[in-house]
Amino acid sequence: MLRSIKIKALLLLTVLIASSTNSMAQEKRASFSFSLGPSFPVGNFASKDYDNTKAGWALPGVVANLVFSHKVGNGNFSLSAMSRSQYHMMDGLAYVNELDANLPDAGWSIEADGWSTGSLLFGGNGSFPIAKKATFDPRIMVGFMSARLPDYTVFGSVNGSRFWVKQVPSTAVSFSYLLGAGFKFDLGKKCILLTQMDYLGGAPEFSQVEILTSSGNRSFDTWRQNTSTINLTVGIGIKI
Repeated sequence: MLRSIKIKALLLLTVLIASSTNSMAQEKRASFSFSLGPSFPVGNFASKDYDNTKAGWALPGVVANLVFSHKVGNGNFSLSAMSRSQYHMMDGLAYVNELDANLPDAGWSIEADGWSTGSLLFGGNGSFPIAKKATFDPRIMVGFMSARLPDYTVFGSVNGSRFWVKQVPSTAVSFSYLLGAGFKFDLGKKCILLTQMDYLGGAPEFSQVEILTSSGNRSFDTWRQNTSTINLTVGIGIKI
């Protein structure tokens, strides 16, 4: 009799543990994801107008995100933290074409790299079911952006005499914000597929940027630069 009670107790305990484990496995409330995609500059950041003093001359580039999200309560909302990196080459060809059009008496060339930006953002997102294993996920985030100016040197030649003007790279930090939406697809117990479209806004002020010339002149300039982009990303996530 005692042995039978012990066996029943052990069976009941096993069932309870299995039920609890299964419940915990189903209740994965957090996720970690990585996504990658193209990034398109907009506004002054994309401008290639020689007369626009705030033109960024930025080409379409690439964006990469690392995101941690944790569900709040039993609803459809989560808190998120995002680390974002972006890179956009400077459109040196367009810059030279504008110089040729506005200052045709000289021959022009340029050596340039690109814009580097990194953002740390915090906010929230919703997750609204649209199918059995798919949700629509809007997102709002705010935070900080660090941006680095392109390192470029413009070369000119007049009557066989060569000269150059160089902009020394500089870094600035500003407030930034993100508005986005996308879709999330459940691929199983632990994996999710993410697609996202978002707008990232920022306008860092570059202070005392050094300008050097081949004649030995040295000057400094300060301006606020729009670095806004529209971004399309696809990624994979892990439920934890």
